[in-house]
Amino acid sequence: MRRLAPMVAALFVGAVGQFVPFPSTPPEEVLGFLQAMEIAPAIKAAFSPVLGAALATGRATPPVSLELLRRLAELPAPQAEEALDVFRKALERGFIVDTGAGSSLMNRVLMRLRMGAPWELVKYELAARYNALVATEEVLLWHGLIGQGAQAPGGQVLPRDRLVLEIAWVVADYQLDPQPRTVPLEAVVRDRLVNLSGSVLAPSIIEPVLVALTPELLQEIAGRVFQVEQRR
Repeated sequence: MRRLAPMVAALFVGAVGQFVPFPSTPPEEVLGFLQAMEIAPAIKAAFSPVLGAALATGRATPPVSLELLRRLAELPAPQAEEALDVFRKALERGFIVDTGAGSSLMNRVLMRLRMGAPWELVKYELAARYNALVATEEVLLWHGLIGQGAQAPGGQVLPRDRLVLEIAWVVADYQLDPQPRTVPLEAVVRDRLVNLSGSVLAPSIIEPVLVALTPELLQEIAGRVFQVEQRR
């Protein structure tokens, strides 16, 4: 049975908003702002190199990263440090944390902060979506549906990285939604993958996953979304 904490209902209030375009931003400006933030030096030292590598490889984009850092700088330092620690762990595993717009960790946290969501709700969703990324990668690897990725922010972004992101996002959306779903998770994931095929991802990447997709496989992923601690 799908587990859903009552507190996440607030996450979906006003969740649909207009896309705000970002100006062009050099990576150096992002990293410079990070160094100027009033947070622990150890956090800066740990996050700066992985963020720099992510900006160079496309796992993050400078405009979104800078706007997010600016929003985090307005929070108490412990809260900003909590978020940066999750982003660091995600990047160290080679995950995409920012697509420029849409489905990814940085974009979602930035949207929530713009909406003025309470920090505990932002933190809760960030942890759940990070868990979904880890679980999706682990399950797809276990079933032989993807190969091993870079496991670092400096490696080349591969199609399997976007595949992991997209499946994880659908699963997390499904699990976090406070409204009862009338459509099975498998059907929602299939629909997302079919829409991506031939546009965002090549059919050769999508088709093997569609063949292997089962409710049981997706439940392996979904069952790990609401773990108390963020997965390593």
